[in-house]
Amino acid sequence: MRTLILILLVLLAGCSVEKRAQKKVAWLLAKDVMDDACARLYPVRDSVVVRDSLHFDTLYVENETYIRDTVVREGQTVYIEKKCPPHQVITKTVTRDSFIYRTNTADVERLKGEVLAVQKQLVEKDGIIINQQKNLDKDNWWKVACIVTWCGVLLGFVFRFFVVKKPI
Repeated sequence: MRTLILILLVLLAGCSVEKRAQKKVAWLLAKDVMDDACARLYPVRDSVVVRDSLHFDTLYVENETYIRDTVVREGQTVYIEKKCPPHQVITKTVTRDSFIYRTNTADVERLKGEVLAVQKQLVEKDGIIINQQKNLDKDNWWKVACIVTWCGVLLGFVFRFFVVKKPI
């Protein structure tokens, strides 16, 4: 009878903790302060990244002007007329872009917990694999014994047939 009462007390005590937590969550939701509590614990962080990019364009503008010159040398007149080379215009365009990245820290913390759980599982599996390999290394004595035995039998047959030359 005592064990039955003890089991009932343990079950009721275990359920009371969960019920208290459910009451607190219900109270927070009713008072509409759950969002504030979560926002204080896990604020959203903004990161602003500014990126500049430069673009260069070269334009050639044709000229309609001519260079004219007259040279007089030893009684002869030489007329020189040449078209001007095109003008080169370089334009530089600067564009500035801003990116805002929002980080949900609650989700980041949840994912960190999942990563730690997976890493713990991997460590446990690695430990199991290492133990199995150690056990396999201990159990290899019979393989060595089989190999030595077969080599001995083979050497016995070779010695009997080729060295002593007696049939069986």
